[in-house]
Order: sequence, then structure tokens, then C-alpha cells
Amino acid sequence: MADQVAVLQTGTLAFLGFLQKRRRPLSTLAEACGAWIRTTVAVAVVGGSMVCLGIDSALAVKAMTDETKHPFLVKIFIFSPYCLLDLRPVCVLAMLLYNRHEFEKLKTAADDFIADLASLAAPHSQASSWKFRMKFRTKSKLWFLLSGTLVLLWYGFFARVNYTWWLQGHLKRHGNDTTDTFWMTNLLDPLPPFLPAWQNIILWCVCSISPLFLSQQVIGIFVLNADFLKEGLRDLNRNIREQIESFGPRRDVVHLKQAMNLESRIIFWTRLVESSRAFCKELNDFFGTILFVVYGLDFLVLVGFGTNLVYMPFPGFDTFAFYVYAALMIVAFMTLFLIPLPLTYEESTCVSANVQDLIDRICHSLTEGDPEGKKLLDRLTILEHSSRSYPCLFQSVGLMYFTRAFLVGTCTLALSLLILAKEFLSDKLTPQALLTLSVNATGA
Repeated sequence: MADQVAVLQTGTLAFLGFLQKRRRPLSTLAEACGAWIRTTVAVAVVGGSMVCLGIDSALAVKAMTDETKHPFLVKIFIFSPYCLLDLRPVCVLAMLLYNRHEFEKLKTAADDFIADLASLAAPHSQASSWKFRMKFRTKSKLWFLLSGTLVLLWYGFFARVNYTWWLQGHLKRHGNDTTDTFWMTNLLDPLPPFLPAWQNIILWCVCSISPLFLSQQVIGIFVLNADFLKEGLRDLNRNIREQIESFGPRRDVVHLKQAMNLESRIIFWTRLVESSRAFCKELNDFFGTILFVVYGLDFLVLVGFGTNLVYMPFPGFDTFAFYVYAALMIVAFMTLFLIPLPLTYEESTCVSANVQDLIDRICHSLTEGDPEGKKLLDRLTILEHSSRSYPCLFQSVGLMYFTRAFLVGTCTLALSLLILAKEFLSDKLTPQALLTLSVNATGA
């Protein structure tokens, strides 16, 4: 089921060799060769990302060594975002390729969860229906298109800024002479290799932008499955609330019979809570390290783009708008795209509250000394304690726990660091030094 929730993401990554396709009982030689070809393609994609990482790192180091009059920390944050954006797909895709055999465990846990959810037979549950599948297919397409659009617009903006800076420098040096064109300009300058602009754009689209887009699809698999878990827990809470509403303040035979009929339903609830925790654990085990790397790199990229915005006086609006858009894109990746993670945790904690409410309602419908009623309340108490003590909380290597406070806190932390750095270091940078930094940062 995990591959059916994020069908577009898993299909794309499986086609490129980063995930294994479903095996059939009898695999042919052609299928085996196809698997090797896909693996080779996956390795080539990671290798291409490493090439772009090396080029951007060399350009950044060269620019930093040429500027020796400015604070070292400021230069690191100004020139690092492009290197970190190249490092992101290298780490994510390499880890996914290395752990792709473990993806079967995640699919098994998802299948167990959907089976228990279907056995709940909640009136509003659509977990196994065609409508439910189409809903998540739509979410998968939206994630694919939205993340791809954001990345493509960012690179288009970046290419536009590069062209603007080249045009300004060309007019300053050669006037209206049109002998040189942008497409034949060496964008790797001052590095020794010569790579015309048109080849540079092709290289970056294939080996930098596409892997960056794929790395976001890996996160999409995690987030969409977390959203699927949230929907299942929401069905569970809805079912519990329906039972709560069926109990009133009276203590009559009807309410007593309703309480006794809860025993089989409590068994389903307990099984569903257990399978939800197992599903959450598999998601954390498979994606925890990947999410830690992505979130950490995105945080550093945000600080880098923020440093450019805080320190550099941009001579043109295009450059300023580019860095604003880049910072907002990273903020969206760190917050809006990850909203299902804290929502799943909140839905999981609601299970405990709803069960406790049901316990209170049943206590008004049962008489004291009733052994069957006491047994029923004991089971509900165990379920409430289990749900409260072990909610579905997404975490990364035991250091990051994805709640609303965490998502908001990291962005405010980045803003606070930029403000502090501005206060402590701004007096060390002259206006001419800042202008020089802005030119070099954009050219890199």
C-alpha cells in the first residue's frame, strides 16, 4: 500500500532504479537485465549530482579565497547554499539506493494497517475504496507538480539572474559590441575548464535540478504515507466518537447492552492502534536518517539565502527577488510540505482523549460491582494508557521530533541567528565590501 499511496513518486523512483519494482514469481532474463540497467541509471544520477557538487564547491572555494578582507563565517554562508543544494540529492538518493531492499518492510506494515482499518468497518471509512485511492493519487500528483514547479521556477530565476549579471559586465567591458553571446560564455570561469553556457544549463538541468527534484519526491513518499496514517487515525477517532455519542446520562438496559457490545469493537481499536504504531515505526526507520539529512541541509540553505538577503545591497531588483523566492521555497519545504507529520501526531494523541471520554460515559451507564463492566473498563483503560504513552510521533535519529512547535521553531531560529549575526558583524563590513560580496555570490 505504501507504493499505492505515493504512486507517482514510487513509480518514478522505481523506474530510475532507486526502488525495486514488484517481483513476479518467475522473473525472466529481460527483467533481470532491466533491473541492472535501472540500477546503473540510479548510480549515474548520483554520480552526476556529485559532479555538480564538485563544480559548485570549487567555484565557492575560489570565490572565498579571492575575498580575504571579509569575515570568514559570512563568506561561508553566502557561498554555501548552492553546494548544499547539490549535496542534498547526493545524500538522499544514495541512502535510498542503499536501503531500497528495506522498502518491502514498509509496504508490509502499510498493508497490515490498511487491513486493520478495513476490518474496523467504520461507516465513514473509505480506506479501501476507489474514492480513497483516487484521493491519494490526486495528492501524489499535486506533490509531484508543486515541488517540480517550485524547483524549475527557482532554476529559471537563477538563470535569469546569471544572464543579467553577464549582460551588465559585457556592456561595461565591450559597450554595444555583440560579437560575444551569452550562450558561448564560460560560466565556469575562473576555473580552468571551458564550458559554454548552453552546455552548462543542460548539465545543471540533468545533474543538479533533476536530482534535487527527485530528492523531494523521496520526501513525498514519506509525507504522503504519513498523511495516509493520519487519515486512518482520523477514521478511528470518528468511530470512537460515534460510540461516545451513543451513550447518554441514563443508566438503563439499552445503554448497558451497548456497553457490552463494545468488547469486539475495542479489540479492533486495539489492533488498529498497534498496527498504526508499527507503520509509524517503519516510516521512522526507513526515512528517519534521510529526513534528518534533508532537514539539516535545508536549514543551512535557508540560513545561507537569508545571509545573502541580510548582508548584500542588491543593485537590481531581480537579484533581490531571486533570493527572496529561494528562501521562501526552502521555508515551504521545511514547513508547508511537512504539515502532515505533526497532524498525524495530533490525531494519534486524540485517540487517548476520545477513549478517556468514552470511559467516562460508560461509567455513567454501568452499575458498581458489575464484573463484565469492570472488565470492559479495564480494557479501555489499557487502550487509553497505550495511546497516550506511545503516540505516532515522527522523529529523525532521536534528535528531531516533528511537531508544530518544532517546524515553527526551526524557522524562527534561523531568523534569530540572522538578526544576531547582522548585529554583531554588520559593522565590520563596509558598503564597498558588501557590494563586492554581492557580485561574487551571484556570479558563483
